[in-house]
Parts: sequence; C-alpha cells; structure tokens
Amino acid sequence: MRTIAFFLALISLSFAAEEDTIIRHLNLEYAATCPGNTLHMNATSSDGTPVAGVEIRLVLYVPYQGFRGLAHTDDSGQTSIELSKNGSYRIYMYNTTLDHEKYVEFDYPRMCPPPPPKKMNVSIETDCDILRLLITTTTNGTGAPLEGVFIQAGNWSSFTGGSGEVSLPFEIGYVYIMAERGNYTSEGFYFDGRCLPPPECVSSLDCDGFEFCNVGGNCENVTGVCGYPENHTWVAYGCCADADCGNESTCTNNSCVLKPKPPEPPVQNLTNATNMTNQTNATGNESEGSGEEAASGPCAGAILLLPISLLSASMKLIS
Repeated sequence: MRTIAFFLALISLSFAAEEDTIIRHLNLEYAATCPGNTLHMNATSSDGTPVAGVEIRLVLYVPYQGFRGLAHTDDSGQTSIELSKNGSYRIYMYNTTLDHEKYVEFDYPRMCPPPPPKKMNVSIETDCDILRLLITTTTNGTGAPLEGVFIQAGNWSSFTGGSGEVSLPFEIGYVYIMAERGNYTSEGFYFDGRCLPPPECVSSLDCDGFEFCNVGGNCENVTGVCGYPENHTWVAYGCCADADCGNESTCTNNSCVLKPKPPEPPVQNLTNATNMTNQTNATGNESEGSGEEAASGPCAGAILLLPISLLSASMKLIS
C-alpha cells in the first residue's frame, strides 16, 4: 500500500510540473485607418485577455528604409504607430512571458490606399520691362497659397514661398512651365512670353455701340441681315418683305400691317331702277317731237321762199 501511494504522489507531482511549464500564446491583431495613415494594433493572449507592455517595432523592408517606429501596448493591450511611407512592413513583437512569432508582415497602401492627389492652380503674370515671370500657385477650390511648389520655367527653377509665388527670368517666346508638389497633381504647359501689346478691348463695353470685342481682343463691326446694330448686338427688323408677313399682311416700314379689305358693290332698289328707265324713254320721245316741229316751222318757210326771190332778181336783170 505504501508503494502504491508513493507512485500516486509521483504522478500528481509530474502533472503539476507540466501545468506550471505551459506558456500561453501572444496574438496580435492590426489594421490601418483611412484617412489618418495610422497602424492600430491589439495584443491578446491565447485565452483572450489583453497583454500590456508588449514592445512593437515597425520596420520598412520594401523599399528598405529600416526602423520606422517603436511603441508599447497599454493596459488594454492596444497601441498605434503612424505610417509615413508606402511599402511592405514587418511588425516585430517582444514579450518574455508569452510565446509569439518573431514578426508579422503587411503591405501599405494595399491596406489603406493614400488619398488621391489634389488639384493645384497655376497663374502667370508677365513683367516685360524686366523680362520676369511672376508665377502663383494656389489650391483648387479654396484658393489658399501653396508653399514649396517646385516651379521650372525654361532653364530656370525655384520653389514657391509662403505666399505661393515665385519670380523667374524668361526669354521672349514660348516658355514651358512645370509645377510639382507632393500630394498634388503635376501641372505642365507652354506659356506665350512674347510680350504682345495690350489688346484693343477686353469686353464689348470697351467698343462703340455698333461694335463687339472679338476673341482676338479687337473691336469688330456688328453685322447682320435686315436690321441694325445697337448696344454691341444686331437687332432684327419685324419684316423686310411681304413674304415675311403671310397672306393677310404686308410689310410696311419693316412692320407687318393687315391688308385693307376691298369695298362691297352697291345694292340698287328695283322700283327706283324702273322709274329711271321710264324717265329716260320719255325724254327721248320729247326730243323726237321737237325735231319735227322744227322742220315744219317758220325756218322751213324761209328756206322755200329763198329760191323764188333769187329767180325774180335774175328776171329783172335780163329785162
């Protein structure tokens, strides 16, 4: 019996020793936030409890730039490190009480892509007296000046100051302008630095009322068909020919006027027409009677007596 008890005691002691030598495992969860470019980490043991005091070292391997950050987990097992570069990273963990991998790997920006580049505005003014270009860079939308923009104009280059401006010399002719800055779009274009004379006009208000300002900056006559220029534009007439007015109107003094209606024929009374016909017939009869009386009146007798007197006169001459 004593021998059995002794062996049982040895077995229990061996199990107790095994329990004391079991080491829990360290788990590390990590994630990157966007925006913010920050790597957040959470260290827990295999039973789910937070692990404080874990040393975290961040190393950038591709492209290799070595050590990039150091942090320790707090009582809740959490910590964070800022991500300032893109590439492939290794997270090294150091803890003496828990078993863990030497490091874990992750890629940035595949976890958190960088924000898209912003748009910049570039404006240029020419000082032809001293042959210099004043170049101004601002942010798109807010119009805030951009400092540290690399500007190249022909063979000259410099960076913009706090006001977003830089002054560079130039040669007369076309000059290639380039503007670059991190997190902003690159701008490149040709600038005409020939120092041309100022335009005749900027808007039509600089011209006479019968002119307008064309795209070349010159005043040009306003032209059109059937109308007249006024206030820098062409005013069309209401009409220029009868065809512009339709069938019921005519074009009079460049305006459509309705045609006058023809007068209606008079309507005669039948009774009055009959009376007028009778009166006309009566008048004709009277005229015929007067002619007969004239033929048989005293004038007719005078005509008959005239030959007799002529005959008597001739007889006297013969005797």
